[in-house]
Amino acid sequence: MLRRSVTRARARVAARLAIPADPITTWHHAREAAAADGYTLPAEPPAPGGRLRIASRDKSARNRSASVWLAPDGGVVAITDHAAGGLTLTYRPDRTERLDPIERERLAVAARERQAVALARTERERAEGLAAAGELLAGGVCADDHLYVIRKGLASAHGALRHGDLLLIAGHDAGGALAFVQTIDTTGRRKRYVQGTSCRGGFVTFGTPGNDTTIILGTGWATTAVTHEETGHPAIAGMSDANLGHVARIVRDRFPDADIVIVGDDDRLNRHNGGRQVATDAARAIGARVAFPPFCCSACRCSDFADTRACERRRAGGVL
Repeated sequence: MLRRSVTRARARVAARLAIPADPITTWHHAREAAAADGYTLPAEPPAPGGRLRIASRDKSARNRSASVWLAPDGGVVAITDHAAGGLTLTYRPDRTERLDPIERERLAVAARERQAVALARTERERAEGLAAAGELLAGGVCADDHLYVIRKGLASAHGALRHGDLLLIAGHDAGGALAFVQTIDTTGRRKRYVQGTSCRGGFVTFGTPGNDTTIILGTGWATTAVTHEETGHPAIAGMSDANLGHVARIVRDRFPDADIVIVGDDDRLNRHNGGRQVATDAARAIGARVAFPPFCCSACRCSDFADTRACERRRAGGVL
């Protein structure tokens, strides 16, 4: 009897594994299960292997401290709640419980329609954002005297402009087109992208990179500017941890023979050292070298090369 039960169980598992995963079905069932756990998933799934930001449990719809991931094979949905200490919930619907073909097609058509509307809205907002960014730049002036530039101890604003109290950081894509404008206030605490623009796939260049040069690749604008000034090498700022890997691949494709050095942030005081992780991963992916800032003491709260240079200058001046 036991052997027969085991055989039947194996047959059921084999039958499930033999049925190809249907991402739409998976997402449909996962939405219902996640709702019972307090999470609201978007009606349309990401592409298999993709990730979306969602609200954490018991948070408003504007909250984005959780993320949901659809496995590349379309068979598993996982939610990671960063506000709950990295809690991860996994939903793997029974693949033998297939949706009715008519219902599945209805959901697929509705998803495609929503995606088309969302894409059109995104493209419209991006076009409007780039137009607004262009107008902002057109009214900008030299930013060498901007307080943020001075506070970072930079020799100049390296082409960045100033509009009133805002520092304007313009980034371009691989084709040289304007991709975004980031604004920074005088304190450096308020950094925003002009609405409709995004740094994804865009970057800021210092100097003239080439195949026969060493190219510095950093995350933040100020950090990359500092390493450019200190080394004299051309440098490229990816602007965010999430964008660093994308830019690293763009730079390697454009300059396959260049010596690329990724200067990573060391967020050692955080529970998760995201800066070190993304820099290491990006360097490994494109065959680059990686460097992290040295720290003057264990109590130092610096996390990037701009911080450490400022700290060194304060110590040299007798100010701790």
